Amino acid sequence: MLGGVVPAHEVLGGCPPSGPGQAAAPADLTARPGALDAESENLRITRKTLLDIPAPAPTDEPARPDVPDHPAYQ
Repeated sequence: MLGGVVPAHEVLGGCPPSGPGQAAAPADLTARPGALDAESENLRITRKTLLDIPAPAPTDEPARPDVPDHPAYQ
């Protein structure tokens, strides 16, 4: 559009213009930090649990037979 006015919501990638639907946005934004804190705590607990699992004991592997160097065996 040459010399015309472009609505702000079109420039901002389809954000709706102000109106009654925006009242839910602040509530959503205040709920996000709580959800992030809860998820962070879950990840911390999971990491601690995984670090507490003992490493498996090394096992003696049976001796492997020698494989011939012939190309048919590759």
